[in-house]
Amino acid sequence: MALNISLKRENSVQIHGKSKDIVDHSQFVYTDEDRNIKYRLIENKRGISRFLAEVQQADYLLIIDESERVDTKAILQKIREIRQVLLTFQIDVEELKNKQNLMLIA
Repeated sequence: MALNISLKRENSVQIHGKSKDIVDHSQFVYTDEDRNIKYRLIENKRGISRFLAEVQQADYLLIIDESERVDTKAILQKIREIRQVLLTFQIDVEELKNKQNLMLIA
């Protein structure tokens, strides 16, 4: 079962690391023009830098704009079926304390 999306690499997302240096996190994007939904796969771990520090265990984050229009449970299930994926979980953005990096991709 595939997600039927074709992610393409775009400009990296630059964030300030703990030592105030700028760290590039890879970003892959697909836009479903028919449904007006954007999918972003963002590298969470880059050396000691984290795109979302509160989600230490995640190597990558799949961020779906307009996610209320997609079946997130079905997407999570499809991702779980990928042999190379060890862990999937949904993040409640409202519960995150540090959301500033999400604003960089809005």
